[in-house]
Amino acid sequence: MNFPPDELDLLKQLDRLKQELITLKNLPEHQKFAEMTTLFSQQWQQIQQEQQERKQLRNQQRLIYPDRTFDLDRQSQQDGILRRNFKRDRDACLVPLKTIVQTANQRIQAIHQERQQLSQQLHDHLQNIELPPLQKSFGILYEDHDVLVIDKPAGLLSVPGRSRDRQASVVRYLQQTYAWIAPIHRLDQDTSGILICAKSPETLKALQQELRQHRVKKIYEAILEKPIKQMSGLIDLPLWGDPAQRPYQSVNSDRGKPSTTQYRVLNPIESRLELIPITGRTHQLRVHMADAQGLNNPILGDRLYGNRSVNGSQSGPDRLHLHAKHCTIYHHHQWLTLESSTPF
Repeated sequence: MNFPPDELDLLKQLDRLKQELITLKNLPEHQKFAEMTTLFSQQWQQIQQEQQERKQLRNQQRLIYPDRTFDLDRQSQQDGILRRNFKRDRDACLVPLKTIVQTANQRIQAIHQERQQLSQQLHDHLQNIELPPLQKSFGILYEDHDVLVIDKPAGLLSVPGRSRDRQASVVRYLQQTYAWIAPIHRLDQDTSGILICAKSPETLKALQQELRQHRVKKIYEAILEKPIKQMSGLIDLPLWGDPAQRPYQSVNSDRGKPSTTQYRVLNPIESRLELIPITGRTHQLRVHMADAQGLNNPILGDRLYGNRSVNGSQSGPDRLHLHAKHCTIYHHHQWLTLESSTPF
């Protein structure tokens, strides 16, 4: 797709800053500085403990053997030399690393500020992009003064992206009607179902706090590619999103964040099951189903994590068979239950 020069320049600047940010965050000096700081701290504590014990022993010996004061003073001096040598070696190792890390962190902070400014410029520019007609109107599942709950169709973004071809989204369409609107969570573009939106910043903050406290309960329905034998279970796999490969997520025991999903089979003939995310990581349900350490059984129609042919193409259904069908939220001092019929 062709982009206007101003928009293309903003996208190039943002991409350049993103690549620089990835490089700076992955500098080996970050890990080296942390490891050596911990190591020297442990060694220093050991030295202090040993020298404190020797000092107490010397003080006792001074009382018992007053004629050995010279030897005991020499031992005390040797301990002082040992401390100075340790600090010298520690600083020689840590100071250069600390300088690199501090310089990198200062640049990272400056990049975040610059990206924020550029993102705002891009956002303001893209707000003027005319949206195509909405093919299917949103089904409103619930609405009051503070909250709007819609039935999001598959194929539509929850929030707009950073290019003109990714502006058609729930938020952009709703902005045509509501003065202020923002989703408290997101659904993948290819996922359908319940999407909760706040009508004010105050409501958004309050409901996102409910999310963090696991007081928003969601249930999804899915159909998998292959037959499934185990009728229920719990999947607990750490997920990590490599900044260079977004939006793709992978299981990573070193860098991943904890993520847990409960599942139970509704119809084994269809490989239809119910998914309950305990945590809410990006693409959590899709990765937990597809990954070999999970069910090793991708969701039907998953173009990102599903099985592909030799040439890289993927045949099968046109949509991802994943639907957010049930949700309960604590709203206005009571539990609100929301339902959406599964369309497949």
